[in-house]
Amino acid sequence: MIKRLLTYENAVLGMLSLTFGLVFFDRIALTFVLPQVVPELGLSDTQVGLLGAAVGLCWAISGYGFGALADRSGARKSILVAMVIGFSLCTFFTGAAAGFLALLLVRALMGLTEGPVLPIAQSIMAEESSPRRLGFNMGVLQNTSGALLAGLVAPVLMVALAERFGWRQSMYIVAVPGLVMALLLALFLRARRVPGPQAAVAAETSPARLTVRQLLGYRNIWLGVLIASTQMAWLMMILIFAPLYLVRTRGMAPPDMGFVMMMVGLGALLWGLIVPALSDRLGRKPVYAVFTFLAASLPLVLVHFNGPLAWLGAAVFCTNLASGATPIPMSIVPAESVPRHAVASAVGLIMGVAEIIGGVIAPVLAGAAADRWGPALPLYFGAGAAVLSAALALFLIETAPSRRSRETGAAVALNPGFANKEAL
Repeated sequence: MIKRLLTYENAVLGMLSLTFGLVFFDRIALTFVLPQVVPELGLSDTQVGLLGAAVGLCWAISGYGFGALADRSGARKSILVAMVIGFSLCTFFTGAAAGFLALLLVRALMGLTEGPVLPIAQSIMAEESSPRRLGFNMGVLQNTSGALLAGLVAPVLMVALAERFGWRQSMYIVAVPGLVMALLLALFLRARRVPGPQAAVAAETSPARLTVRQLLGYRNIWLGVLIASTQMAWLMMILIFAPLYLVRTRGMAPPDMGFVMMMVGLGALLWGLIVPALSDRLGRKPVYAVFTFLAASLPLVLVHFNGPLAWLGAAVFCTNLASGATPIPMSIVPAESVPRHAVASAVGLIMGVAEIIGGVIAPVLAGAAADRWGPALPLYFGAGAAVLSAALALFLIETAPSRRSRETGAAVALNPGFANKEAL
């Protein structure tokens, strides 16, 4: 049993999962100390939305750009380590920002360094995964540590650190783990410059590099762009605006807000383990559509639930279903829809456009709407985005090997990289 756990596949999963967890932690750490930052720097809701948009826009640009570079050069380990060092330093300098413009610049640089991490990590994971574990591995990578660190640890830790030391010092402290992680990756992650066996087979029948136009020729890629964009809008409305809404509008004390957001993270952790595993068995399309539709209730719970704090936390936990479904359109389906040597490019493209629409445009519009029509508008907007995302998922071509094998034969199940080859 222990031998089966101590494999390089599991070691890679652990390292990459923790790395992306730190990415997400550092990205949203600022949101939990905004009740201190906003009055000190005199920020409006529109400026808060712009801070989130700056990260999202630069994340989008660098995600596809460096993902494609990693596919072409094979220098994935070097790029990954450099990006981890970069976003950790940006976290440190977030605490040193003296005003809105300085903070905007630092957050933009953070987006540039964080953007490539997920596409490169998922492309590495796709090569190191056994076919039967692909969905589970990619789901755990994108969800588990992110939910644990950003969802559970960050709300409590950042509020506690900010109240004890101040928000600036708290950013200095949380920059350190990323630097440690960069060292671990440099020491223990194998630097593969030659594509793995499945990628080599794919390369024989596919171009050395797929252009954006070629990637969008796959039905699941252009649909994935739309699905991930609307789900990203749902997620950003909660992460950016919910902490401020709970403190300023609902009158919660910061520790109570931290508890509620921690329950959001706990739900993401649980559903992040369950949903990708269910999609391996039941199919990517039905699982994503059902769980994301149900998750539209989460922002409505934050606005309208008036029961005791413990019951609010339980309701938030039970309705944060779409967090577990996030990797399906963004990572799992693309990895099963294009040749393996193009996975980083495909994931980077979907993630990049989703960041622009859901992480840039949506927060800016929602912040402006909140300033004009009330602070609940961003959360209502998030509920609608989740419903739209679930509806779009109904048009995906199924890629789960367990479902495809029944439709197109066992040969497709053994070669998921070509599952949607006919969609070109």
